Amino acid sequence: MRKKWEGDEIRQMLLTGREIYRTGLLLAHVHHQRKQKKAHRERMLRRLLTHAYAKVPYYRELFDKQKLRPWQVRMIEELSLLPITRKSDLRERPLSEILSNGTDERRLIKRETHGSTGEPFMVYRTWIEERLLQFVRRQAMSHIGIGATDRSAKLMSVNRISSNDRNSFHRLAETLGLFQEIPIDCLLEPEEIAKILARTQPNVLIGYPGVLVEVAEVVRRRPTLAIALKTIVTEGEILTPVVRRHISQIFKAPVYDSYGAHEMNLIAWECGIEPGYHLCEDSVIVEVLKDGRPAKPGESGEITCTALYSYTMPFIRYQLGDVVVVGEDRCRCGVSGQKLLEVKGRTIDYFRLPEGRLIHPFEIVDRGLYEEWIKQYQLVQEAKDKIRITLSTTRMPHRDEMLSVEKSLKDFLGEGIHFEIVLASHIPREPGGKCATYKSLVRPPYLNASSDLKT
Repeated sequence: MRKKWEGDEIRQMLLTGREIYRTGLLLAHVHHQRKQKKAHRERMLRRLLTHAYAKVPYYRELFDKQKLRPWQVRMIEELSLLPITRKSDLRERPLSEILSNGTDERRLIKRETHGSTGEPFMVYRTWIEERLLQFVRRQAMSHIGIGATDRSAKLMSVNRISSNDRNSFHRLAETLGLFQEIPIDCLLEPEEIAKILARTQPNVLIGYPGVLVEVAEVVRRRPTLAIALKTIVTEGEILTPVVRRHISQIFKAPVYDSYGAHEMNLIAWECGIEPGYHLCEDSVIVEVLKDGRPAKPGESGEITCTALYSYTMPFIRYQLGDVVVVGEDRCRCGVSGQKLLEVKGRTIDYFRLPEGRLIHPFEIVDRGLYEEWIKQYQLVQEAKDKIRITLSTTRMPHRDEMLSVEKSLKDFLGEGIHFEIVLASHIPREPGGKCATYKSLVRPPYLNASSDLKT
């Protein structure tokens, strides 16, 4: 049945379509002036805020509580006048309050995320909003050598693909041999995934590091399943140096990490020239906050994002719960804009130890889990004074290597904290296909850790 378009919907599509063109011109020229990019972003920000105030009850209430009107926030620096929104704020509201007025959810593309708490949360977009974000992602990936004619295999949870996301556009692109993407269920056994890859022969591989390293092990044991890759892109989990090296060596291809969220799509991608991640500044405004103020280069803080092209379900000053390290505002590769040096982990993963001591698991990792024989790790706080550390290794470690790791961890954690190191062939995956690198069984999963953390 032919879709009946309403006036507001058509106008929004035309406006967004024009911005696709403008954004395309900006992204196609990585050397464009910083002033030009900032003006574009602020123009889109003002349009987003005006729309959210007029059409989305949650944000109208937010503005009214602050005694603000959208035209009072004209520059990126003035976003701080608005309070931060967290996933819990949106989850407890009915859809009618967080979606744009008059939206028919049955027509929308849905992306399910379980986030930090494991509780499901649905993100809604129109088809054209989704296309724009995919366009931004593809432009970003072009900087690491992935083009329109490349054939990509994406290891993902296939049951989360929205039925509204397939149409004549995809069929035409596939007919022309453009933007070919082979979805492969990441929950399949690694050997089955390796067989599918060998049969389909993609030249780009995308997936969770924890899944890719298991598939790489299969390929190492069975060289007949090897594939010729030009690029590997990791997403969704922390990429450790050991896992990066292991995947790259076995598949004989460079590995680039990406950082994103269902709410924003791609947020940043790893530079191929210098350390760090380039922000997708044309589609997302990123703030990194330390104790409520903007973090300086080299400082870590919580990341807060504003999605410039999400009108159906806006995300304005939306705190993802991730800790990142701010980088410099320059790069030798020529891509202009702010960089992140590192994506460290989630604030909700902090371990609360006896006597109120608070540490993030990456502090434990930094003290001894970057050894070349450690492939993957998982840290589980089982009690306030007990941490279980599971290590998946590339080989059996020598006794002195284990003693060295144990001593380093003991020196950092102190006498009152007991830890157990368990060697395993692999780390079990969560229901969605990811490996839970850090997990605390002490704090209730629904508790918002970010409210009392000093990052």
